[in-house]
Amino acid sequence: MLADIDLYDEELEGDIHIGAGETNIMRLIGKAFKTINKQYGRIRFHLHSGNSIDIQDQFEKGLLDIVLHVGECNRSKYNSIQLKDTNRWGIVTLDSNPLASKESIKPKDLVNEPLIFTQQALRENELKQWFGPVYEDLFIIGTYNLFYNAGVMIQESLGSAVAIDSINIF
Repeated sequence: MLADIDLYDEELEGDIHIGAGETNIMRLIGKAFKTINKQYGRIRFHLHSGNSIDIQDQFEKGLLDIVLHVGECNRSKYNSIQLKDTNRWGIVTLDSNPLASKESIKPKDLVNEPLIFTQQALRENELKQWFGPVYEDLFIIGTYNLFYNAGVMIQESLGSAVAIDSINIF
């Protein structure tokens, strides 16, 4: 962990383990490590992707040095900073789906749509308020903890995924 960083021939060396969910906020981490790497080429970073429960568990077991948490979190027992960047929720669907041509999506638009939700969003009720009374009428066919495999299910025409925007970085 951070204690693994040593001074070697007047240069810092070691490993930093970072846990994070899939979010465009990782760009901040990437930029920070680019700067660190230029100055201290012997520091290595190790990314551990997972949902908030997995990442928090690894952190509490001492397996991670830094956690990038998306969503609500009890920060009172940790040294933490609130990042100013934000994520927005959206729908990922096939181009052939009528939802794809909409400028914006309203909760009622999703009532009859087979949906794949993030486990974290369901567990923490992050979207229940936005959906309002139609939440109980949603057709949730499955859940995911990281997006890639949900993307495969979308490609197989199983439904649309509720996901954080900007996950597809290419």
